[in-house]
Amino acid sequence: MKTTIGIFQGKEAKNNKFLLETLYENGPLTAWELTKKVRAKNRYSLHAIFNKRLRDLEKKGYVQKVGRKWVLQFKGILAVLMSQSKPKPWSETWNQILENYLKNVKNIPKYAITENGKEVINLTEYIRNIINSLRDFESWVLLANRVKELMDRGIINFDLIDNDTLFRFSISEFAKGVYYES
Repeated sequence: MKTTIGIFQGKEAKNNKFLLETLYENGPLTAWELTKKVRAKNRYSLHAIFNKRLRDLEKKGYVQKVGRKWVLQFKGILAVLMSQSKPKPWSETWNQILENYLKNVKNIPKYAITENGKEVINLTEYIRNIINSLRDFESWVLLANRVKELMDRGIINFDLIDNDTLFRFSISEFAKGVYYES
């Protein structure tokens, strides 16, 4: 079964793919900056179409508007990686964003107790370790491949899963160590 993501099908597939890949390759951009990227290749402006597509992609959890710039969400990064026949590294800007996020991990309890009640986990350190592992591009590729595998098996519907659930699921998969090649 071929893994498909709804936003990469139909008449808007080309624009959706362009927008997500351009953000992936360049980092956060405004709608006008995205339009300039396509105008370099074509003579016509797609600004109104891109604005509509970006709002739709935001509703589906692929991008988020922060200030004036559009930023890929976790789900958007995975969608781009799964759509590439040979995954290519992203813009260095995303590593800087990840680094800033790592510095600002706040508002979580410092400790948690495992389900069996026998072990105390330092959550801050646990999340830092996961984010550190996401600095490695190969970890992202393994994660995207795992999600694609689960989509093929009908366990995950990428079109319906929200960004937070996908992220939590991925953290639990990292904790199980399923992203290490066997």
